[in-house]
Amino acid sequence: DLDSTSGKEKYTFVITRGGLNIPVAAEISANERYIWFTVFCKAGEPAGDVAVKLLHKNTDIQPSQFYITKSNKVMMALCLENHAVTNAALRDRAEKIVDDVVSTKDDWQ
Repeated sequence: DLDSTSGKEKYTFVITRGGLNIPVAAEISANERYIWFTVFCKAGEPAGDVAVKLLHKNTDIQPSQFYITKSNKVMMALCLENHAVTNAALRDRAEKIVDDVVSTKDDWQ
């Protein structure tokens, strides 16, 4: 459990792929409409060209997306609509974000 506060629950699980142990965080959005999967890629705000490269990479990996937190962490996120969710749908999204982290590691490392 990353956060067990009622209404803010956030959990993590690890998937190993491409030589990386990738911790995937999962949480339900505040409005309960989405399940968000996020992966911490690295600390430190990327400089100009690297940041632009990550934005361009979003086109290739969508619906996954890179973003930078207020504390300057490079993250990747992917959501799933929280409606009639199945185990297969959860697994599909988890596998998708992990595959995207691995396929872009040269861009964010």
